Amino acid sequence: MAKRRGAASGKPTGAGSAGKRKERRASKFGGGSSTPKVKDAGVKKKKSSSVQGKSSGQYQRAGKTDVVEKTGGKTEEKAESKPVKRKSDNEQDKTSQLSKHHKPNSDLIQSLSAEWEKLRPEKVAEGDRKKGLSQLANKVKGKVVDLGSNHKTSRVIQAIIKNGTAAEKAAIFKEITNTESMVLLAKSAYGNFIVRSLLEKSPKKELPRILACLRGRVVPLARHPCGTAVLEAAYSVANSAQRSALIAEFYGPEFALKAQAAIVAGGPSLRLRDALADPGLGGRRAVIGHASRVLAGVWEKGMVASAYIHRVLNEYFQEAPASMVQEAVEALAGDAVLVRMMHTLDGARAVNTLMAAASAKQRKKVLKSLKDLVLKIALDQSGRLVILGLMDVVDDTVLMKKIVISELCSDLYGLASDKHARVCLLHLLNPRCPRYLPPALVETLPPLDQLQVADSSTAGESQKDKEEKSKAEKGKQGKKGEKSKGDEDDGDGVEEEGASGGGPKKPLTVKRRELLSGKDGLGKKLVDMCFEHSAEMLCDHVKADVLAEVMSGGVECEMAEAVGCEEMQRLYEAVAEAATVRVPKTKECEGEEEEEEKEGTSILTDYTGSRVLRRLALLPAPKSPEGVACFASVLWAKVFKGNCSKWLNTHAEKVLAAILESEDEKTAKAIRVEITKLLKPVSIVEWQIKYTKVKNV
Repeated sequence: MAKRRGAASGKPTGAGSAGKRKERRASKFGGGSSTPKVKDAGVKKKKSSSVQGKSSGQYQRAGKTDVVEKTGGKTEEKAESKPVKRKSDNEQDKTSQLSKHHKPNSDLIQSLSAEWEKLRPEKVAEGDRKKGLSQLANKVKGKVVDLGSNHKTSRVIQAIIKNGTAAEKAAIFKEITNTESMVLLAKSAYGNFIVRSLLEKSPKKELPRILACLRGRVVPLARHPCGTAVLEAAYSVANSAQRSALIAEFYGPEFALKAQAAIVAGGPSLRLRDALADPGLGGRRAVIGHASRVLAGVWEKGMVASAYIHRVLNEYFQEAPASMVQEAVEALAGDAVLVRMMHTLDGARAVNTLMAAASAKQRKKVLKSLKDLVLKIALDQSGRLVILGLMDVVDDTVLMKKIVISELCSDLYGLASDKHARVCLLHLLNPRCPRYLPPALVETLPPLDQLQVADSSTAGESQKDKEEKSKAEKGKQGKKGEKSKGDEDDGDGVEEEGASGGGPKKPLTVKRRELLSGKDGLGKKLVDMCFEHSAEMLCDHVKADVLAEVMSGGVECEMAEAVGCEEMQRLYEAVAEAATVRVPKTKECEGEEEEEEKEGTSILTDYTGSRVLRRLALLPAPKSPEGVACFASVLWAKVFKGNCSKWLNTHAEKVLAAILESEDEKTAKAIRVEITKLLKPVSIVEWQIKYTKVKNV
């Protein structure tokens, strides 16, 4: 018979062991013994009551705090762990200094920054500053690349490049001008300023060496936030051939080598069209595909603010198929990305190309991103071209009025006074006129053959029929379904037909008339502005262009039809009355009597004012249905009639000659009768030929 396990082990096998086995069995199946573990119960009680306060047996934490726990009649004392003591400021400084010593060049960085702070103030003498910079240049020698990535020592190196001697600059230049060091600094948050400073301050003859260090790394740098700033600095100081070599890397490495070889050989600069025509590069599809992949990585990161990127995008959009341009529109339309492209000529042309290819919804996105920026864009020499493009391609005139026209109306006189911004107003009155917009800038706008597709269907209709047809189309669109409340402020829905792209659907004349019309529309506000500032506008050739186009009524009478006959007549009378207002004499105006020189001269006898009035007098009457008298007849009745002798032998004579040449035969006949008597013995033909081409006299 086998021995029992307890006996074999030499341990007692009495009732105690049996009781323990019962307790284990009971606890296993959910039961419980009548005598629980005293120690465990005491611990649980302690944990639950420790939150409440002193009832747990924990006394005040003064000095050495003891925790007393009662467990089955026994007491155990546990010393509470002391709270972590906060290090003093001196100890923290020592710790930070020890950690700094583990960094490379930490002592040198501290020394250089301390010495530089002494040299920075303006009160430091020039000789002392140069001497101090020489000492700093000796210390950084051989460590420019390592120290350039530190925000303190980067400024020290920039100061040496700017104010150091030629030898000190040459030492830094020699140390940086290798591909590895240049690219490392170009991608550094602080080192890129050193490279940019080197590009700006180095002599022109050294520029090819710097650009050679960037060769082959243009595309990766263009995708880097710091590297793209370095490329922008290099593009701004490079000549035409060097710029083309930089741009060529976006079209493939083989084409980049050919572009560089052309520069070395002294040949012409190569562009994208040259790459497409080269059969050795794999054909048009290969070149365009490579450019598309490279540029997608650029615009997806939103890095489209640089001038060199604008040139690449402009060349790409002119040659790429419509499907690839549409992909670019989807990526760039919205979040104010296109706003960063409007400050250069290439960027403005690229934006106009995208807007012409965009759908109605994409145009709305772009318009909404321009909110509160329209006035600033209009005042920019290149940005104004985007405003002109939007006026041509956007069919939703209601949204255009809310976002673009409303902001332009906030400072009409300021726009009319600006040489560049006034084109935004003149484009609605006399679009694409070479007098205000040179042909080179007209090319940046969407081509007319894309915009006048809708006009071909209405070529043989009268203006009245066109308006009735336009109203009928709007009525049909209104019956198709009401807009939701969320889209209530998005516009009139006219452009929804072009939601899939394909260009604008509304004739240009209709769009211009809708933008000018309205009780408080742009046309009415233009008339009010000219009415209020007529005297000042007559004496300034920049503002006078706006006044002349408003008074002409528009190239197809859009202005006259938008504001009405009464408003045009009111403006004519105000300008005629302003012709006699006295203004300070211009330098070109030869002096009359001394008293008149002190008081000033009337606009009619002013050199600039008389020429503006002559131009206005030659304007034909607007051919509106209501009928408006020409300005020449109003000027004759208000100013010259019965007073011609007062204005002879002054600059006002040329205005009289212009009225005589006007289309109003009744007014011309009255002038002949009055002037013939005053000119004797000189004939009226001899007098008129001095100023104008002789008409049937």
